[in-house]
Amino acid sequence: MHRSRHIPWLLSVLGVLLIVAVGLPSHLLAQLSSAVERGRIQASQEELARVDEVSQVFRLVAKIARGGVVHIEARGNVDFARLEEILEEKKDLASRAHDLQAGDATIPPRLIRELEELEAEEERIKDKLTGGTGSGVVYDDDGHILTNNHVIDGRDEIVVHLSDEREYPAQVVGVDPETDLALLRINTTTLRPLVFGDSDKVEVGDWVLAVGAPFGLAQSVTHGIVSARGRTGINTGTRQIVYQDFIQTDAAINPGNSGGPLLNIRGEVIGINTAIATNGDSYNAGIAFTIPSKMARKIAERLKVSREVARGWLGVRMDEIEKTDRSVFAADRGGVLVLGLLPDSPAARAGVQVEDVVTAINDIPIRSSDQMLAVIADIFPGEKASLDLMRGGRSTRLDVTLARRPTREQPVGRMRYDHELLETRMRTMRASEAELLGFTENDRGALVLQATGDLRRGDLITVCNGRMVKTVASLAEQIRRADNGKLTLTVKDPDGKTRQVRLQR
Repeated sequence: MHRSRHIPWLLSVLGVLLIVAVGLPSHLLAQLSSAVERGRIQASQEELARVDEVSQVFRLVAKIARGGVVHIEARGNVDFARLEEILEEKKDLASRAHDLQAGDATIPPRLIRELEELEAEEERIKDKLTGGTGSGVVYDDDGHILTNNHVIDGRDEIVVHLSDEREYPAQVVGVDPETDLALLRINTTTLRPLVFGDSDKVEVGDWVLAVGAPFGLAQSVTHGIVSARGRTGINTGTRQIVYQDFIQTDAAINPGNSGGPLLNIRGEVIGINTAIATNGDSYNAGIAFTIPSKMARKIAERLKVSREVARGWLGVRMDEIEKTDRSVFAADRGGVLVLGLLPDSPAARAGVQVEDVVTAINDIPIRSSDQMLAVIADIFPGEKASLDLMRGGRSTRLDVTLARRPTREQPVGRMRYDHELLETRMRTMRASEAELLGFTENDRGALVLQATGDLRRGDLITVCNGRMVKTVASLAEQIRRADNGKLTLTVKDPDGKTRQVRLQR
């Protein structure tokens, strides 16, 4: 509150003190004290009125969302014959496991895995039996509804309930299980689509509202804040959401909220609610995850046009660069290490090399392999991606024309995980593998994987011509500088013994 609002009753207090000082009858003092108290109460009421303005914002957002959020009911045809087969197979496997335990024999991992797979399939079939319920967002005036794939996956009958109690059967336009998104369509155009906001502008601490049908209770509104951004590696159970870049919120989201919107205080959709953290049951433990609106909208547009999602592909295997290895690869701010490379992949054709560290793609800083996977997948096949790399202590930028991501059935060739140098296959040894290979955590150098002559498999080249070798790139640099091609290498073996190896390049 502005200080000027406090001035009247402050002046009253001063007046009372002045009057007490000069001396006045007690009944006049009581009247003056009452006036002071009224002034204080009025000031408090003004403060409360300002708080009520926040409630008014929430009311307006809820009103905006009402017409654009739908309740989805989905049912599937149950294969009862297959359910009986599963129960019989489970019974047989359980009997075999019991007999093995009775004879003090170890239960084979394969038997345990088969039992787990049968239980998962049984659960999916039973889930169809009970039917599914979820939420959705009115996406446009053409009748498109955006929701989660798991809400309608495997269901044959899908009904959309609008806020005005109208009901429509829905057809599936397209699905994308790898982001857990699906696009439906109903046969009406009298809809109120919600406006999608820019999830890139969302900040931790922003107020948000979730709207949906938890436990079938349509048009339920909860609120909270954005708890975190860019969450990856979230365990989503059997759904296996590959491309994760979740917004985390503490807004109450429960079964039935899936597919509904997360809204900012302007009433814009900033995400599609998709997963919750639990305490081992199906109820919210206070943390929920939302697909950012930028990703959701892009997937929806692709499904509208082609009914499927074609993703970009580099053709590399990658891993986060650990903090202990950042200085070795001259990537102080982190990034993603290229572990392997397919010979005829888009990355190889553009000049990407094994042990390059990807620090940015299209000027987006890269901090994890999950994030890099999502960024690449978000680019259409045939489009170019600019990769910022650290290679041998130097930064470089390469433009890569992405290909379409192959299916699991398509052969892609053999991945290359090393360099060929001095007629020897080698790679830089990382801190995480040093002790496993018999070295200390402080040992660094070029690890020999396959060799001839005086170099042997498992050797670690630590010095070349008197200069330290930390990476294969630094070894290559020393080889290029060598006078007359003469090389003197200091080599350490896993037993801790060192020796000198002289070579002529």
